[in-house]
Amino acid sequence: MTGVCILACRCGFEVRVLPKIRMGQEAFSSTRDGVWNLQNEQTKERTAVAFLRADDEHMKVFENRVRQILMSSGSTTFTKIVNKWNTALIGISCSTPFFWQY
Repeated sequence: MTGVCILACRCGFEVRVLPKIRMGQEAFSSTRDGVWNLQNEQTKERTAVAFLRADDEHMKVFENRVRQILMSSGSTTFTKIVNKWNTALIGISCSTPFFWQY
């Protein structure tokens, strides 16, 4: 399966891995937000690019959860608020499995 584009979806995030073979040189050298160049550890050659995107619906859900944390915190200590924030972040990554598409 040479040159296959892989898409992984989880909790409103999409990660698309695009091999070097499937893209032009100008797109391969891109340094935009949410874009990572992937390289072979042994040869140090850049072999693919990973694109990360979050959908609007899941971003709104997360924003509402953070808003709820802040509104209900009142005179709570900063440490307790940070712990709730971290719990919300962990909840995003643990709620559903990845779905791979080829």
